[in-house]
Amino acid sequence: MPGPNSDENARGLNDGSQPEPENSALAVDSTKLSFLDLPLNVRCKIYRYACVPGKILVKPYLFLSISQNPYYTEHSANCGPVNFALMKTCKKIHDEIVPILYSENILIFIHPDAFQSIMSTNANFSKYFKHIRKVEIVFDYRYLRDIENDFRTEIDYAKLYIQSTPVRSVALRRSLIRVQELYDDISGISEACDESGGKAPPLSAAEANHKILMRNLRKFLWGHTLSFIRRHMLLTHLHLDFRMCYCCQGCCRLPTTAIRWGNVRFWVHGLPKFVTIAGVSPDEEKAIRDAINKQGPTYENTKDASWLLNIADSMDETYCNTRTSLRCLAISYLQNM
Repeated sequence: MPGPNSDENARGLNDGSQPEPENSALAVDSTKLSFLDLPLNVRCKIYRYACVPGKILVKPYLFLSISQNPYYTEHSANCGPVNFALMKTCKKIHDEIVPILYSENILIFIHPDAFQSIMSTNANFSKYFKHIRKVEIVFDYRYLRDIENDFRTEIDYAKLYIQSTPVRSVALRRSLIRVQELYDDISGISEACDESGGKAPPLSAAEANHKILMRNLRKFLWGHTLSFIRRHMLLTHLHLDFRMCYCCQGCCRLPTTAIRWGNVRFWVHGLPKFVTIAGVSPDEEKAIRDAINKQGPTYENTKDASWLLNIADSMDETYCNTRTSLRCLAISYLQNM
């Protein structure tokens, strides 16, 4: 017996069209499927397979010959490749990969100059930092030699450029003097000074060289790296590798000292939730954890209110809570000066 819709079905069949199947999946034309037609959870599995090796070594731009060093091979041994080509497919795929890439991998930092270089040419790159959750910092004094060698090379190029410029202006002469001072500073030729900026008591050549190398470790390597990460990243997991945390002459163990270095001495976005430490004794580990616990964005750590306000004003909407907290701390400090 014909049903209530028999006329419509008959008209559809008489027109030569097929009745709509009960299972809508059968109606999909498989020749027109694209990657974005896949469910999001399936696409995320593909993204993880392509872009989440577990650990990614942030290779410094500064060290031109770093890949030839055996200690670099040691640190990069457990790091896998990342298929960045997939991110260039289209904006939608790029936006879906970025949170997975930065939040699920452990980024290993020796020096942050790669990120800083990208930030100098791409102002939007810093927005990716909000996704970074896991970081490992390698404290290895041997990388200071790479920094010094590359600085010397770049400074030599700068000196040649200034000296070959036909116009002998006062500004160029001053630049040449400044470049020479920087070269001497990096090379350890300049005279050691104390923390207050005055001349230190007379030191032997070995003592003066040791003091300058310690300053370079703090200024150009470990202190610089810690400042960058403290300022820009809200971490859940922080791993600190202190196995080679010595002075350049190998006579001083520096884990408990190095963790306090940096121009930014507190974690702007909050302390990491989980901290693991390698290459230290139990006493050193306790001292390091105590030092980190004192580096939260508290009132005692906010010694420069104007600097705090500048950081707060530079943050985008994704850091609205941190921005509000920093502004409150800065205003509170100003009111109590």
